[in-house]
Order: sequence, then structure tokens, then C-alpha cells
Amino acid sequence: MIRRSLIVAAFALVVAGCGGGTDESAPTVASTGDTAVQTTTASTASTASTASTASTAADEGTTTEAPATTSGTVPGPQRVTFATSDGLTLEGTVFGAGGDAIVLGAMGLAEMETWFPFAEVLAAEGFTALAYNMRGHGGSEGDQIPFKVDVDAQAAVDFIRREGAPRVFFFGASVNGVGAMAVGAANDLAGVVNLAGPSDVDGVDAVALAPQVAEPKLFIAADGDGPIPGMIQAVFDASPEPKEIMIYSGAAHATDLFGTHGDELTALLLDFLGSN
Repeated sequence: MIRRSLIVAAFALVVAGCGGGTDESAPTVASTGDTAVQTTTASTASTASTASTASTAADEGTTTEAPATTSGTVPGPQRVTFATSDGLTLEGTVFGAGGDAIVLGAMGLAEMETWFPFAEVLAAEGFTALAYNMRGHGGSEGDQIPFKVDVDAQAAVDFIRREGAPRVFFFGASVNGVGAMAVGAANDLAGVVNLAGPSDVDGVDAVALAPQVAEPKLFIAADGDGPIPGMIQAVFDASPEPKEIMIYSGAAHATDLFGTHGDELTALLLDFLGSN
């Protein structure tokens, strides 16, 4: 626990330097339907980018670049590509090596770099993290619209499983909160996180999928984020146990919550991994 606290604190200091804001108000925590209130102090988190260069090697339709070197023992990030079931090539970045894997799906019209600071925390904690770009985002092939969150999320899960991850979690932000429900329903995962996902996106209905998601589930939103809190609540209500929900104060959306509730959100996600 001491090591985790140090990592979370260091994470907050690093991203604070990127210009994230703070929010001193208290979040509301509800677990499996009932609401409890706690007062905490928020920190900051924002986006960071990383890059790697190297030669490529093909493996079952995937391409992996050699990792960048680092001064520590955690392997540097490495850029990878993998194919979707409908024939597109998506790009991703892998942080860490060994241990359980966490697939990180970004917000719609955003790119995988929004998850990079948290992916670095995961790598330092001994996990493997895969952040990826959906079709039409960054260097991934295809059109952005309509979203195919279910197809792209499944391709990312399949890739990290081929890499040998013993267990896989999926953390999806915004539209990829729906992607999290889709892959949770279609796979035996270790757990899913729906971070401010809508109730449906381009024909993928999270409320309809929810009863099929037997894995541990964590739902997160901000109470001022437009219609999202109500949508998250609807998906939560339709989901079977085990499940938890966290509603923060403010209007930050999805991974923007790292900028207003950074240390709490980081600790919450790490605790979810540790308990599952």
C-alpha cells in the first residue's frame, strides 16, 4: 500500500506539471446500488505522449516495434499494430510486460495518448497496459464515423491475449465505455471499467448488453457531465452483480477526470484491479 501511494502521488505531481486543473469538492460513492458520501481532495492528471522507433516483425497479422529503452527496470513503451475482424489495421502502444493486462480504450475523437500517464502507472505496478487508437484515429486505418467500438475493442483484447496475458481487463472511456460492455459480454474478462460511457453508440446498446456482463464492473462519471450520469446509472442498474459505481462532482468527461480528480481516480482504478 505504501508503494502504491507513492506511485499515485508521483503520478499526480507529474501530470500537474502538464497544466491540469483541480477540484476540491467531494465525490459521491455508491457501491452496488446504495450511496455513501466521502470527502476527498482532488489532484490532477492529463495527457502525455510517448514514442518508440524500431524494426517490425509480423505475427498472426500483428506488427510489433522494438521498445524504447529506459533507465529503470520497467520496459519502455512499444508501438504495435493489429488487425480487426473486418480487415483494418489499428495501432496501439504497450507499456510494461508480464502480469495481467489492461486494455485502454480512448474517448471518441480522442487518441490513445490520453491514457498514457495512467498506463505508465500500471506498468510501474507490474501490469501490462495496451492503449490503442480506434479506427480512423491517429495511425489506425478506417473511418472515424460510424464508431465500431465493439469490433475495435475485440481486436485489442484478442491481440493482448495472443501476447500471453494471463488475465485481461478492459477500461473504456466515453464511447469505449460501451466498448467495455461489448467485450465484457462477449469474453471472459477479469473485469471491465465503464468511464463515462453513453447508453449506446452507433447501434451498440450498452443497456441491452449489460445483463450479459458477468465480470466485475466499475462505472464512473461526473455529476455535471450532461446526460452521462443518467446513462451510466441506467447501464449500472441493468448490470448484474458484482458491480460498483462512482459519481464524482464537476463536469469533466471520461479521462478528463484525471485532470480534476486525478489521485482519487487513479487509486480507485488500482484498487479495482487489486480486488479482482
